[in-house]
Amino acid sequence: MTQPNIVFITTDTQGRNMVSAYGDRPGVSTPNIDRLAADGVLFENCYVACPLCTPSRAAWYTGRHPNRGGAWGNEMTVGRHVPMLAELLAERGYDVMHVGKWHLDGGGYNGLGHADGGFDPAVWYDLSNFYDEVGRDGYNRFGGWSKGLEDIQYCFGHRVADQAVAVLEQRAKADQPFFLAVEFDEPHGPYICPPPYSGSHTLESIEQPATFMTDMHDKPRLQQQYAAYLAELRASPDQYPAYYTRYYDCNSYVDYEIGRVIDAVERFAPDDTVIICTSDHGDHLGEFGLGAKGPTMYDSTTAVPLIIRAPHLTTANRRETGLVSSVDIPATILDVAGLAIRDEARFSAQNGYSWQSLTPVLAGRVAKVRDEVFMEYNRFGKQFEQVDGLYPIRCIVTEDWKLSINLFDTDELYSRQADPQEATNRINDAGLQDVRADLHDRLLAWQRQIHDVFRGPQWGYRPWRPDYEHRFEGLTTTGYKDDWPFGRFA
Repeated sequence: MTQPNIVFITTDTQGRNMVSAYGDRPGVSTPNIDRLAADGVLFENCYVACPLCTPSRAAWYTGRHPNRGGAWGNEMTVGRHVPMLAELLAERGYDVMHVGKWHLDGGGYNGLGHADGGFDPAVWYDLSNFYDEVGRDGYNRFGGWSKGLEDIQYCFGHRVADQAVAVLEQRAKADQPFFLAVEFDEPHGPYICPPPYSGSHTLESIEQPATFMTDMHDKPRLQQQYAAYLAELRASPDQYPAYYTRYYDCNSYVDYEIGRVIDAVERFAPDDTVIICTSDHGDHLGEFGLGAKGPTMYDSTTAVPLIIRAPHLTTANRRETGLVSSVDIPATILDVAGLAIRDEARFSAQNGYSWQSLTPVLAGRVAKVRDEVFMEYNRFGKQFEQVDGLYPIRCIVTEDWKLSINLFDTDELYSRQADPQEATNRINDAGLQDVRADLHDRLLAWQRQIHDVFRGPQWGYRPWRPDYEHRFEGLTTTGYKDDWPFGRFA
């Protein structure tokens, strides 16, 4: 199978803690995603490039970290100079089709309603198209649902699955390989789902995080303010938000729709189709009193499911513990499709790429392809002031540690083994000076390697790193390093 079909299934706001294949969590049941894991490879430690919708999705379709692709906040677009995944696959002879949430065209949450990113205009469906079908009135973005029409036909996820099933049936006998992106908005708020899923969870049936009321004295100031703001909105500070029951309802529902897509693959193209399933970020779910996502790097929002079933590469029911980044997903897709990304200068680190193909892991040749992953956060979105605008973060995760540099605030250091709940910030622990410095140096080196557009001396000058010295490296004005103050030009 030299060029297999590829079906890329994504959800929105589904952390790995909301997939039951990753562990027993009260109220979490995802039998269809679980059966995909039983037939393929489950990656236990996949981290997003950024815990926000648009930047995270940009990483899927560019292979670059968001700061180097242009879409480094919500409602931003990828730069026109950046090669897109669908364009690269089309170069290899693939039909490229997209149904579901896009959120990369700068057209607001719903999108512009027409093909983007190099996808075929003949097969395109997004939230704007959904609105065209069900109506745009109402207090939420799901049209007819606000009229009390609690029918599965008014669920975005159902129509996305319908579109995907139809495409798979049409492609069953085609000679040309295809790439089909199937992107669900669920379980993102407002958590719309039909019976029997709606109302299926109660506060007693779901898990309240142990850190919900944890003391935050050692956390960054913005996190403390964020948690205090949300606490003021509750009837009492210790009241666990009831809306999370709806989130759990919707999480169960989207698994059902994913199951319909998997069934269609097995019915129409079972032997020559790779399925990849992941999500763009998770939800704090009340950890440290926080909600949704935002300027933090906790596992609850940054650790996501990644499951790959590739009949020609993988054996069933494997779990891989090595670190994986979401920027590795497009590298893997291109590798599977036969595009030799290692041999092309346009995919160099200098152009912002630090991706790694996971095919050696899928094939069982190696246990891991990287020793660390890097994440970023810049601002929520260009049109919004949620959590107070610009708040740059760069983060490194290794097998044992997680270091977050919060450029304008207190930094964070957590032991992944001793403190998996990330409750104790050890950034000022004198006994960890060497660990801290090593992680810091690796993070700064990565920023230089990919030419992070936000890099600068202040990432190095941290209160806990008095020995750090920034070396001024000269001036560049014409694409070369010029010695122009002395009249010498390279």
